Amino acid sequence: MSLCIYHYKFQITDYLLCQYAKCNKIKRTNDYRVTHCRVVDKNNKIVKESCDLIDYITAVNLCKNKLGHVIISYQLLGKRFKIMYDCKYKFPPYPNMLKLKEGYKYKFLSAISNDKDITDDVNQLLGPKNNFYNDIGLKMKSKYISTSRIDCMDNNVNDFIMGDNFNMYESNEIHLD
Repeated sequence: MSLCIYHYKFQITDYLLCQYAKCNKIKRTNDYRVTHCRVVDKNNKIVKESCDLIDYITAVNLCKNKLGHVIISYQLLGKRFKIMYDCKYKFPPYPNMLKLKEGYKYKFLSAISNDKDITDDVNQLLGPKNNFYNDIGLKMKSKYISTSRIDCMDNNVNDFIMGDNFNMYESNEIHLD
C-alpha cells in the first residue's frame, strides 16, 4: 500500500492542489466591487476610511472644502486596481464593459522609494488598461504615495525614474565602460 502511495504521490498532490484552487478561485465578474476608499485632506492626513464608496460631495464636506485626494481600491474581473482623484470624480472610471488585455500579471517588476517597496501600489494604479488612466484624462500625482523619487523596473528590465505624474517617466540608463 505504501509503495502505491509513494508511486502516485505527485498525482495525488496535484489533484488535491487542483481541488483547493477550485474552492478558493476569485470569481470574475464584470461588476466593480469597491474594497476600500480613503479620503485625505491637503495636509496629507487621512480624514475617513471606508469599505464603501464615498462620493465627491461627502468627501469635500468631510475635509471642510480642503480635499487633498481620494484613493479608491476596487476589483474588476478578479483583479485588484486603485485610482486616485484630486478633483471632482465619478466612479467607475470605465462605465462600459472592459476586456482586459492578456499578458504579464504586473507591468513593473519593482518600484522602490526611500528603500520601501511600493511595487504593488504602482501596479494597481496602472488601472485595467495599464496606462495610469490617461485615456480618461486623469493625472494622478506620484507625491500622493511617495514624497521622494520612485525608481522602477519594467518587465523588459528597463530602469525608470517615475515623474511627478504617473504617466510620465524618464529613462535611467546605466552605462558600464
